Amino acid sequence: MRSDAHLGTSPQPGARVRARSGGGSQRRASSRSRTSWTIAAFAVFAAICITRFVTAGDGGTPDVVAAPRPTLEATIARLEATVAATPDDARSLQQLGAAYVQKLVQSTDPAYADLARRALDRATALAPDATATLVTRAELALTLHQFADAAALAAQIRTLAPSSNDALVVLADAAIELGRYDEAAAVLQELLDRKPGVAALARVSYLRELHGDIEGALTALRQAETAATSASSFDRATIAAIRGDLLFNHGRVDDAAAAYDAALAEEPQQLVAIAGRARVLVARGAVAEAAALLLPIVERFPSVTLLTLQADIATLDGRDADAASARALVRATIDLERAGGAAVDLEAAQFEADRGGDPATVLDLATNARTARPGVHGADVLAWARHRAGDHAGAAALIEDALRLGTRDASILFHAAAIHATTGDVTRAATELRDALTINPNFTIAGRAEVAELAGRLGVAVPDHWGRR
Repeated sequence: MRSDAHLGTSPQPGARVRARSGGGSQRRASSRSRTSWTIAAFAVFAAICITRFVTAGDGGTPDVVAAPRPTLEATIARLEATVAATPDDARSLQQLGAAYVQKLVQSTDPAYADLARRALDRATALAPDATATLVTRAELALTLHQFADAAALAAQIRTLAPSSNDALVVLADAAIELGRYDEAAAVLQELLDRKPGVAALARVSYLRELHGDIEGALTALRQAETAATSASSFDRATIAAIRGDLLFNHGRVDDAAAAYDAALAEEPQQLVAIAGRARVLVARGAVAEAAALLLPIVERFPSVTLLTLQADIATLDGRDADAASARALVRATIDLERAGGAAVDLEAAQFEADRGGDPATVLDLATNARTARPGVHGADVLAWARHRAGDHAGAAALIEDALRLGTRDASILFHAAAIHATTGDVTRAATELRDALTINPNFTIAGRAEVAELAGRLGVAVPDHWGRR
């Protein structure tokens, strides 16, 4: 069965989000992307993590949670001093927990997850069932990829405060990541009807992208950028960076570069935009320049996304020792995130499947990920893990689930091509691989040799620039 969400592309902010289900067998991936960001691992991270800065803004607050002035760090220091002096100040504890969550998103430092939990636990003890505390708990759960917990918290918020727009935002995010796409479309429509601002538009964009409506996704992001003109520079930069990823992941390298430049003009250390800029440089053949761009940033912000990109660029450039060192740091960082409460099995499986991980371990990770996140990305990572482990028939069944929305994701289509080539459906495999390379000729960095080998067997041309440094 195929479930389709049809999302209107009207330029008006209140454009309808309509959901329907229908039967039918999808035989061609070409009839139908993220992440984030994704390049499988990168895009999934972008899609899941970076949009957490957007909340609905209940009670007349702005659509975007703006970075506190003068700086987030100063605000955290002030709130820490306040709660130290008055430990029964529930409101300041709520605000401190929210500031820690925002710092977690901006810095990717998992230590802020524990700090946020402790502040929120103290706030809950002082004011049980306070919706502000529950909203921040839900946002923390989303950031840590604890999507079932986030959905449960959103339901609790709706019981306590039926008019809460933030509850709808959390429900939409959780439903998307749990693979409940029709539910997400219905929730987003309710949010659009209530408050057609940045929170709704950013998520409409992602849902449209998942359903293969790339122009509609871009339209929604442009609307979100217009609605965010009075937001913080970090938030404006984040929206521009997400637009850059959307453009890059669909082959529009020059447009993506302009979007990343716009993000960096707003916030020079916007990590998604920096990573995107590095990928643009690689796509243009400037591999050494990409490595130089990443080096000082990774030293300050050693996130899984940046470290993975650094490792892949080193692999492409033939610097095997540097690549191995970066891969080791990725694994250590994943362990730290897991210790901090993040559910990272999907990202770990994606990373290991293409970078020398033990097939049995990858399969275990992917199986857990599919259980926790039964959407298209969970299906894709488990299909690829089964393929790596030699279960090609099982992989072929699962890849259909990954393709069911018509997502225009080059990485998923490459996986489908490799799986179908192995099971003997070479005509379909060739079509899927051509589609992947048409959608995004730069969807992989470290995996170019594997893609080229499959392309040679299927009679598919690879991009000319792959042979250049």
